[in-house]
Amino acid sequence: MDPDQARRLDRLLTPMCSAVGTLRRLVGGRPARLLIEGDSLPEVAGHSTVVVKLAGLGSLSFLAPILRAYAEALAPADQYLVTQQENRGLLDLLDWRVKPLYLEAGRARESLGGGLGLLRQVRALRPAAVVDIEYYSRACTLLSLASGSPIRLGFAEAPWRRNLRTHAVPWNPRWHLAKVTAWVLGKLAGADVEAPAVLPLAPGVLGECPVERLPDRRLVCVNVNTSVLGVEGRLPLPHFRRMLSRLAAETAVQLVFIGSRGEAPFVKQVVEFIGEVAPLVNVSGQTSLRELLSLLWHADLLITNDTGPLHFAVGLSTPTLSFFGPANPANFGPREGPHTIACSDAVCSPCISERNMKKPPCRGRNVCLAALDPEDLGRLAAEALLTPPDAPRVVRPRLLPADEMEKVFARDSGAEVRQ
Repeated sequence: MDPDQARRLDRLLTPMCSAVGTLRRLVGGRPARLLIEGDSLPEVAGHSTVVVKLAGLGSLSFLAPILRAYAEALAPADQYLVTQQENRGLLDLLDWRVKPLYLEAGRARESLGGGLGLLRQVRALRPAAVVDIEYYSRACTLLSLASGSPIRLGFAEAPWRRNLRTHAVPWNPRWHLAKVTAWVLGKLAGADVEAPAVLPLAPGVLGECPVERLPDRRLVCVNVNTSVLGVEGRLPLPHFRRMLSRLAAETAVQLVFIGSRGEAPFVKQVVEFIGEVAPLVNVSGQTSLRELLSLLWHADLLITNDTGPLHFAVGLSTPTLSFFGPANPANFGPREGPHTIACSDAVCSPCISERNMKKPPCRGRNVCLAALDPEDLGRLAAEALLTPPDAPRVVRPRLLPADEMEKVFARDSGAEVRQ
């Protein structure tokens, strides 16, 4: 289902959430209690619980170590994750004791049928708690309520959730989503479930590098794609070209462009637009997820927008250079390891949140990333490759003058490259 269509359908559930919330208040239902520092939750040792995280391979990647620690703390009781079927490729490669429950998403009628089937599965589990870590989904809120669980936790921001949860989790703009999740799950488990940011892959998943490495050249993977939930998070293509040219002028590199099968036509056009600034291989659409993980594991650096492969690389301890504009790296960026994060000082950045359903208001005119000086990004790429930091480093690159930035938008649209 198209993300914008999913947002529209989810908004249609607002009257239902409000009506159910009002009814619960009239019959004496209590509003959610805000969970704050020092509060406790009933421990659920010996019982099954359900965590809800539908979208975002990247989020699942950095949450996986925490969910594994949580499941181990509550063993032998089974712990479950509700997520979309499209995430199965990654979850099948993990060794993490968590049992996924998949939502089949398609057209509206198919999604409704899949949602009702999923609800039956959840209710049959009789979970001791449901933890919803989606930001804005009304559907997930209703699923949590209908589960019958006596403990239902979710973020506190949306007012229509007030009477549908038992506990409201504060959203702290200075806390990473992984830290918030570990804090909540730790209270349920009665144990510390913080874990190193290492992707818990099953033995044997990582193998040989799927591309032939050139001698005396460093292997740099490049991801020009971005999540369909926020294409405004894509660094402009002229920036990629100038940045990679600067990088190739400073050190000998071999560039490998990555992408899924659906992204392959876009990546092919991008490669033609950028030109052969260095020895280049385009493997988009040609690698399985297992092969992509192996490629990132062998790479010397990943240059990427804020999307799933960034978090794969973080979980594999591969150095990265990433670009954050609409999203806040404090909430969603690398938490540990040799990673460089380029951010803008634009007044509108970061802009996505639960309040706008993670939809940037600029509608494609992403000044936050277009204003970054690509020559300075090339310098940062060389530093990230040759002398990666020991811990995540947030950098504010030089900004382009306003007239130069307008030329970037013109060149980007003139390239006739669309995602």
